[in-house]
Amino acid sequence: LDLAIVGVSFHVGSGCTDPETFVQAISDA
Repeated sequence: LDLAIVGVSFHVGSGCTDPETFVQAISDA
């Protein structure tokens, strides 16, 4: 696959219903 991945990728079902999960993931990125 020739794809340019930009930003943070989230897998649906891995705690994405919790806003804090996004905050932590973005902070870790």
